[in-house]
Amino acid sequence: MSWHKFFFSDPNYKNNYSYLTKERTDKEIDFLDRLFKKHKVSSVLDIPCGFGRHSIPLAKLGYVVHGIDLYKNQLEMADKTIVDEKLDLPNLTFSQKDMRNYQNELSKNTRYDAVINMFMSFGYYTREEDEKILNNLCNSVANNGILIIEVRNPYYFLPKMIASDYKITETDDKGRKNTITFNPVTSKLTIDFDGKRKAEMNIYFPIYYKENIVRKGFEVSIDFKKHKMFIVAEKR
Repeated sequence: MSWHKFFFSDPNYKNNYSYLTKERTDKEIDFLDRLFKKHKVSSVLDIPCGFGRHSIPLAKLGYVVHGIDLYKNQLEMADKTIVDEKLDLPNLTFSQKDMRNYQNELSKNTRYDAVINMFMSFGYYTREEDEKILNNLCNSVANNGILIIEVRNPYYFLPKMIASDYKITETDDKGRKNTITFNPVTSKLTIDFDGKRKAEMNIYFPIYYKENIVRKGFEVSIDFKKHKMFIVAEKR
């Protein structure tokens, strides 16, 4: 799958997500902050971090945050936010790296109290690469640390997709017609944004995450939130 090379490097990328309001981000940060306090988190790896939607607010709260992303323009947007808001955040760093290979570049002593993978950022590659990424996420967590992954909840959208013969066309708030298609044989979801941009992703059921993460020495719980679910895993 190479769609992401064009999708995330688009300078107008942010325009695809007008629903990513400050209110929504604030709620997500509050959710993370409560979990972090419960688990006594001080260091956080945001992977991938995109344009810093979570990295920057978490750093403002005092966490030591490292964000990585594959795309330079995403990191440039994060840097621009820091400059525009005149923020002084010595506890926040970014680097351009590929999460498929990130763990290979880590020192054995580089682990984080919390590793977060937010905004449905898992499932973009081949299934073999996805498994490698999941292993990288797990291996980046310190002992007694936590891993948080936000993904789509297949139980929420599948009934609607089945009823519509696995294809739905919706008009977003900018008048664009976006077509969502699900292949029940391959479990692949495709989103065509107004015929101009396409996103594809593998859809995994909760048992996939639980079984694979438990094997890495974690205790796993899954919190269902309508169209999405949060995998929260504590490393023992």
